[in-house]
Amino acid sequence: MTLSAKPDFERAATAWNHFWNGEVYERPLVLASCHIGPGPAIDPRRDVYYHGLTGAYEAHLDLIDRHLEETVYLGEMMPAFRVDHGPDQYAAFLGATLRFPDSTASRRTNWAEPIVEDWDDFLPIRLDPNNATFQSVLRFARLMAKRAEGRYLVRAIDTHSHADTLSALRGPERFTLDFLERPERVERAMADMRRIGPVIYDAIYEAGNMGGPKGCSQIVWSEGKCGVIQCDYIIMLGPEHFRRFILPAIEEEAAHRDHCLFHLDGPGAFRHLDDLLAVKDIDVIQLVPGAGQPPAHTWVDHLKRCLAAGKGVQVYGAGLNLERIKVLHRELGPRGVMYCPSGRREQIEEIMAWLKANT
Repeated sequence: MTLSAKPDFERAATAWNHFWNGEVYERPLVLASCHIGPGPAIDPRRDVYYHGLTGAYEAHLDLIDRHLEETVYLGEMMPAFRVDHGPDQYAAFLGATLRFPDSTASRRTNWAEPIVEDWDDFLPIRLDPNNATFQSVLRFARLMAKRAEGRYLVRAIDTHSHADTLSALRGPERFTLDFLERPERVERAMADMRRIGPVIYDAIYEAGNMGGPKGCSQIVWSEGKCGVIQCDYIIMLGPEHFRRFILPAIEEEAAHRDHCLFHLDGPGAFRHLDDLLAVKDIDVIQLVPGAGQPPAHTWVDHLKRCLAAGKGVQVYGAGLNLERIKVLHRELGPRGVMYCPSGRREQIEEIMAWLKANT
């Protein structure tokens, strides 16, 4: 198996397979892409939500082609591109409408308008397979898979599933009150979302022709089902409510994947780290300190806690250069570490050479 956008695909896949087995292949993983074109870099992520929702699939695929002409994928980073329609796309799959800001310059994100006034009128939650947004994502994935064949991968979609979806459907303020005032409705809604989540993932996995020898990618890569799982809403909850309502859903979602990375968003959510480290099927932790906080690579004690629990860590953030990596390499060691530096091609290659020579 090979990809034209990743000539060393076989070597990178070998490194990933060693990583999942708790082994080190030559050095810690390094994930980086570098712009090598003469003009400004083309970022296919910029308008993916807008192109998806407006049906401009071919225009977006053309943008990816232009991006590939001037981009090199280094280390273990795989060329994989999104068919996402928005952070709250799961809510849209269930009937919500996605809205963009008025300014076209701000269409990198969107949001869902809440539609649940009373849970009794909305439960049980069912996925309509003919939902327009869901079908649009599937159509986008099929078209991308056809264009991508032998060149790059269709990336697994963002999974703001279960509680994040319910928060978008209900509105975060009212959903928070529901935990106190109507906990039985929250449990019923969470149970429905736990059934729906795998159905959504599997349909897009199939549409995007993922898996097999070319694998599946969303930051991480593996030959089977993989991707990022998350629940940003947990920043609103204390340990008791998290363990009762959310943790079982996270455990099931992680078990559904062959390999996964958990996106832990915000220092306020770090209170749940020990509970997450106890989830057997979570493989990697991505600490996201958020705006105004020191970058993720400076949270060394947290990174060490993850590694001590047998989890991998994504090490990234502003200032992650060779000198910083030299310090971190002594602190963290090579096993389970995934570095995501940015810079010029020669800088990334120097980082990889140093890590190989010192592992």
